[in-house]
Amino acid sequence: MALARLGPGRAALVRETESSPAALEFFIVGFDAEARRAHLQLRGVLRMAGIAATFGGPLQGAVSAAWAAQPGKDRLLLCWSSADAGSGAIHASVALDSEAPEVALLPQSSVSAKKGLQTKSWACVSGYLAEWAPADKALKLSLRDARFGMQVLQGDLSLDAPCKEGAMLSATSGGITLLAARGGKSGNQLAAVRWCLPQFSLQMVIGQRAPPADARQQSELLAPLREIISGKRPRDDPAANELFSSKRHAANDKALADELRRRYWRPSQELVDLIARHRCWSAAASMLGLPELDEALAVRLLAARPELLAHVVPRARARQGLDVALRDHLPASMVPRIIELLLDWLTAHRDFPDALIQSVAPGLPSQANVVSFMRALADGCLPTLARLDADLLERVLEALTAAQAGKLLQRSGR
Repeated sequence: MALARLGPGRAALVRETESSPAALEFFIVGFDAEARRAHLQLRGVLRMAGIAATFGGPLQGAVSAAWAAQPGKDRLLLCWSSADAGSGAIHASVALDSEAPEVALLPQSSVSAKKGLQTKSWACVSGYLAEWAPADKALKLSLRDARFGMQVLQGDLSLDAPCKEGAMLSATSGGITLLAARGGKSGNQLAAVRWCLPQFSLQMVIGQRAPPADARQQSELLAPLREIISGKRPRDDPAANELFSSKRHAANDKALADELRRRYWRPSQELVDLIARHRCWSAAASMLGLPELDEALAVRLLAARPELLAHVVPRARARQGLDVALRDHLPASMVPRIIELLLDWLTAHRDFPDALIQSVAPGLPSQANVVSFMRALADGCLPTLARLDADLLERVLEALTAAQAGKLLQRSGR
């Protein structure tokens, strides 16, 4: 049996069936904070498609591997020991989008493929599957895309002393993973890894497709933009400027936004520059809705137009690396304005019920997302925050204290 957190108030349980240890059933459970009760959202049986013969024992664990935590887009990483005693762990991926989803085995990692090495710990970090195996005075690290299993990185993490036989523990919070193993003079060894991982681009490479026949004419209208991005035209080309003249701007901004949602374009720095230069804010909002968008590009769009903040804030809860992107690409002069907006949103959540807020302002980020974004802003822009007006910082502290108190009251049911 294994439990996995899918998102705020949602969890998945996976267990072996009584009829066959090779068959697994799953349950997705949600928690209604107002009613103070749990309810079943989805249940089903995982289709193993004959892969169970490769397992050397029961299910060892499950974690969420979804890019964004939301119903209908849940994905789990599952782990078993290998039937081959000389190999490491076996991982598989499954999308919990139906009552009978099919489990897909991931390719063997560089760690598991080497004889004498066995995976002792694994974790899913920002869309990547990380595995560690002890080897002398180091931990062998393998980093793979959590959905397709493609190798991204392999390397060593140095230790003071060899690891002893036994289990290795790991825990990940945000962009930090802490590892604990037996060994060393004190009997235990601790190692910490700070991740700075871009969103893996394989999903965009595979997901990008040519426009269908009925959309090709519309796509051809934006051909000058593609040629600028590819370097075939200069940035100040008259044809591109004409696309966003006063008469044609709204229609072409909408067309570009639609093509971005359909993934006819691959997000890039060049595309972000064009969007900012021609003030295509509908297209910018569509790009920020892509879960695989790199955080650096997201913050560059925010720097170009602070009014896009509501589209950037929700990314804070499902991503690592936002703090680094804010540090590198958010102008210090914009920080006070952004904090004022965040404080206004926290005040709205304090004074009004969520149902009313969503009916009046459906795009307003949740209180949890606002708090997570503030945490990322503090981590990435601490020197800038230290120079802010003391009254503004005091208001931030009061708002966060009130938000935490409201959360505790909600849990207690008062």
